[in-house]
Amino acid sequence: MPDFLLLFPDIDSPKTGGEIYDKWFLDRLHTRKKCKTLTSNMTGKIGSFFSMVKYLLKIRYFLTFRYIVTNSRFYPRLLPLFILLRLLGFKGQIIMTHHHFNFMTHQGIMRFCHKICELGCLKLSDRLIIPSPYTRDMVREHC
Repeated sequence: MPDFLLLFPDIDSPKTGGEIYDKWFLDRLHTRKKCKTLTSNMTGKIGSFFSMVKYLLKIRYFLTFRYIVTNSRFYPRLLPLFILLRLLGFKGQIIMTHHHFNFMTHQGIMRFCHKICELGCLKLSDRLIIPSPYTRDMVREHC
């Protein structure tokens, strides 16, 4: 069984700086380590909900890995999984790449809800990979 489980969107042709960095990072991990990749193309609220349910149903599968590596933009679908993993005594490490705060794109009560979920997900991770010095400073401020 591979040590690394990679949970990332399917990035065939990266368009943004974060996607380019994630693709480079994933390619580098695949060349050096035995990895299993679980990609998700489901987007939107319904896709995020079904991904979350799918991940929760595979909880035993997640417990078999030493490292779970993912992108922080999946926080709506990953927060329940990470909470459950911690409650079940997951001994591995959760590693997240973080490029920007999504909650800052929302307003009002939605901004508050997204902030709680996004920061909670970041705090449940063991390590953060933050390529941008600006974002790194923001993480230090908010976390």
